[in-house]
Amino acid sequence: MVFSASPALTGSPTAPTQAATDNSTDIATTAFVTTAVANAVAAVNPAVAVKAATTAAADTSGFTYNNGVSGIGATLTGPTANVAITFDGVTLTAVGQRVLVKNDTQAPSGAFNGVYFLSVLQTIGIKPVLTRALDYDMPSDINNTGAVPVVSGTVNALTSWLLTSSVTTVGTDPLTYVQFSFSPVSAANPSATASDVAVNGTATSYMRSDAAPAVQKTSSSVFGLAKVDGDTIGAAAGVISRVANCLFAHMNTDQAVTDGVFTLVKMDTIDIDTQGAYSSSTGKYTPTKAGKYRVCFNMRAYVTTTMTDVIGRILKNGTTVSQFTMEVASAGKAYSDTQSGECIVSMNGTTDYIETNTRVTGTGGGDNVFGSSNTYIVIEYLGS
Repeated sequence: MVFSASPALTGSPTAPTQAATDNSTDIATTAFVTTAVANAVAAVNPAVAVKAATTAAADTSGFTYNNGVSGIGATLTGPTANVAITFDGVTLTAVGQRVLVKNDTQAPSGAFNGVYFLSVLQTIGIKPVLTRALDYDMPSDINNTGAVPVVSGTVNALTSWLLTSSVTTVGTDPLTYVQFSFSPVSAANPSATASDVAVNGTATSYMRSDAAPAVQKTSSSVFGLAKVDGDTIGAAAGVISRVANCLFAHMNTDQAVTDGVFTLVKMDTIDIDTQGAYSSSTGKYTPTKAGKYRVCFNMRAYVTTTMTDVIGRILKNGTTVSQFTMEVASAGKAYSDTQSGECIVSMNGTTDYIETNTRVTGTGGGDNVFGSSNTYIVIEYLGS
């Protein structure tokens, strides 16, 4: 069948849906466009990071769910009093720590998934309780939030997870997640097969053979040099010295700041720093590789009585390159919503450095930047 140059189609004609990576002149179906828009939203509107995420249905199979008021205030209560909740090797130790439940299969299967925070800490006679996060307990919040970053865990550390289902009724409709991004050190795939390449001379750590560069093994446990995205990496004694150029660091313990004065924000926990370029004591990131870097700074703050405003900034060599203002969670409250700023900066690879600061203004004193993974910095090398 041959169409004219510009046929006028009527009704609801269909067409094959191309792969998400297709950039040809093929017709884009509504399914293709929906996927593209969802992926774009996920990238530019990420959720607040969580400390850990589940890995299997058994993680929450013994928990008891209560849907609260249409999801608001909904809880998952642990099965045993005075026993802490542990997901993916991470034990929750403080009220407010956030987690992603993504593997629950209790009926209705998947409906109890979502982002929660620890609201009740276990003690003698008391079971631990998770409560749906205030920014993730209504359909409008859930459906319009992008990928959920995970900070820690044996399996899920430094990954992010994207909701692919649509929720109309919280507690009834399933929340289905797929992995949106992989850990920078996982060689873009967490699994391995017999054909994959061991990167430490043993059968415990792998690079995908269909994605990893060719690595010449010079002895039973020592590798030579390889190229990864144009970067030369070396290894000795079975340990690869560098696989990427990136930083992920977060604040574990609250940091006190001076009211109304811009104060440096220093991350006390370095999750990954492939160049060894971040200093927790100074709060400076001084990369050794020249080029362009994407910088994302996420934070939350609180005061003792009433918060007025909070400003976060990203600085290069002491000069502001990105600034964002955080909204107070609600009128008269002592804490802010979580907010982030992002920018791309050029670094000379020698003396240039990145740092972050904040100005918290409020009454009652006790100004602090939230720890417990609410505050973090991500820096990624983009190229020369």
